[in-house]
Amino acid sequence: MRGTVIAIESVDPDGDGDLHVIVRERHPDGGVTLPGISVLDVRPALRPERDPRRGEWVTGSGPVFRGTYRQKQVQTDVFRVWRP
Repeated sequence: MRGTVIAIESVDPDGDGDLHVIVRERHPDGGVTLPGISVLDVRPALRPERDPRRGEWVTGSGPVFRGTYRQKQVQTDVFRVWRP
């Protein structure tokens, strides 16, 4: 999936060091979590040196799992940030 960052959670409440990125999908009919919206769960090993900011483009891929609140989210195997 690919889209723009609309929010991030830099400090994971369960303390495992994951970065959670909420993304507005490039294609409106896409979306894993909600229509047009996906949550990416980025494990510490894939976390970039600087967390992405609102409006930056990101891409991520991996299997879909249920999160803490039973939402669908992508457990990323690949994560990239494009900065202007």
